[in-house]
Amino acid sequence: MLGALLVYKFQALTEEQLQKALEQQRKEGSNKRRIGEILLDMGFISSTDLRKALDYQRSQARSKQIPAPDSEEPCLTTPPPPKCHPDRSGCLP
Repeated sequence: MLGALLVYKFQALTEEQLQKALEQQRKEGSNKRRIGEILLDMGFISSTDLRKALDYQRSQARSKQIPAPDSEEPCLTTPPPPKCHPDRSGCLP
């Protein structure tokens, strides 16, 4: 998702650059670095580009979180928000 944000929303890199970075990530195998770090190391994006995209990604995730009853973990949903039943842990659709 981060790569798509950088390509389509922020237009910070091209699809070809993203594909090269993803290929590098696959080559690294089990020691995979995050795609943002690879894009920075390859010089395809700036730290400002990465920060903007990550901030946007976090804000979108936060706007979709609804606390689950009796739990410290959020229940992630898409609109419309689920109805949380008071007798059960978790959210019901």
